Amino acid sequence: MKLQAQARFDGAPTTAAGGLRRLAAYYAVAGNVLLSRYTRGLPQRCFGSAARPDRGEFTVAAVIVSRNDDYGGNLHERAAYALRSALGTFDKVLYVDWASPSTDLLHDIGHRLPRSGKLSLVRVDPAHAAQLVRHDPEAQRCCEVLGRNIGLRRLVAEGFDYIVSSNIDIVFPGAEPLRAFVRQRLAANRMVTVARRDVPLDDVRRLDSDDPLAVSRALQAERPAYRQRGAYECDAFSLIDACGDFQIAPRRVWEAIRGFEQRLIYRLFSDTGVQAKAIAAGFEVAADFDFPLFHIEHGEGGGGR
Repeated sequence: MKLQAQARFDGAPTTAAGGLRRLAAYYAVAGNVLLSRYTRGLPQRCFGSAARPDRGEFTVAAVIVSRNDDYGGNLHERAAYALRSALGTFDKVLYVDWASPSTDLLHDIGHRLPRSGKLSLVRVDPAHAAQLVRHDPEAQRCCEVLGRNIGLRRLVAEGFDYIVSSNIDIVFPGAEPLRAFVRQRLAANRMVTVARRDVPLDDVRRLDSDDPLAVSRALQAERPAYRQRGAYECDAFSLIDACGDFQIAPRRVWEAIRGFEQRLIYRLFSDTGVQAKAIAAGFEVAADFDFPLFHIEHGEGGGGR
């Protein structure tokens, strides 16, 4: 099943809002000055020998942002499942660790992950993170918009054809399903958000094996696609519930909209905000319910967001 974006902004079709596009472009440029100035020197560490992606038909990379604070409980276990499947799916995974109180997440779970050279880390230490949010006590403890943009800037500069913004508790299906999805659903002017299918952690444990993609294959047999809850009543740009778990677009789209809206350093609306920016800039945004994407359920405890 597919859903096409028919979003409107202040009651007017966004395709006709030229002033809105200019305003969105202004804020995109102005908001990214801070990030560019203060994050350019952050080092990127590769796990294993850096792998050159096979350019082939196209390349796809992913940025994932989290914080080593056990948010939701069992974070290390959930993150290991997610990253193992991500490394079997994408040409590169760039993990941005945002203000972890002590060691970064990969420091603690790296021994569970393959050293394929596809995984890289950018760590933003707590002092640097506080500077980037201007010491605002209300900002997200794991500031998604800034963390994602740090990753997006690097992946755009490295020339990946398509870039995914995702989360640390998602089970991905593998390279072949992803590449088939890109061929069928992506276009030069389109961003797509994918509806996740929720799954208990105990089910993931039950299906786990040495093959990092076995969990996804088994879950696809047990949990076929279903039409998820649609857009929030107060936010038509979301298209689906939890739209930020998988947002994919060609490099030129991310580059044109300058990534996520960096004023949204608080909880909520950061993921729908980037879709609103894409629509305002004249791009198409669509939702997909068929691509097999699984979200490992969790609580709200731990360090919080």
